[in-house]
Amino acid sequence: MASRSKSEETKRWMGEKKADIVALVEAWADNSTPDCLIADPEHYNLFRKDREGCKKQAGGGVAIAIKKGLQAVRMESLEVDGVEVMWIKLICLRLNVLIGVVYAPAYDAQVFSKLRTSMELFPPFLRRNILLVGDFNCP
Repeated sequence: MASRSKSEETKRWMGEKKADIVALVEAWADNSTPDCLIADPEHYNLFRKDREGCKKQAGGGVAIAIKKGLQAVRMESLEVDGVEVMWIKLICLRLNVLIGVVYAPAYDAQVFSKLRTSMELFPPFLRRNILLVGDFNCP
């Protein structure tokens, strides 16, 4: 997270609102950042994609926190190099929902082309129920 106070504020909000799913952009996390600084491990399973291999080294990264009790799996096969996007398949009783979080830095004009490439990898059975959120930095 960008700062400890922002991290604590986000965790408090998650606890107070009793959110089931929380998508985070610009997590500012790296290998040295424990998951517990981003989401309460007693209440959430955390999926994260820290920034690596980008033009800017600091900042960035995306994460999705899923409330314990919900069944979800990260779909790494849908992720492509050069774009900060992560996909989670939420497994429900009668349907699956594909949830994506993207961070599109303003300096990368190719991010939407890469996002499209990622979405073209969706298997047909997952193309009906898609939720994509994030910071698109659109003018």
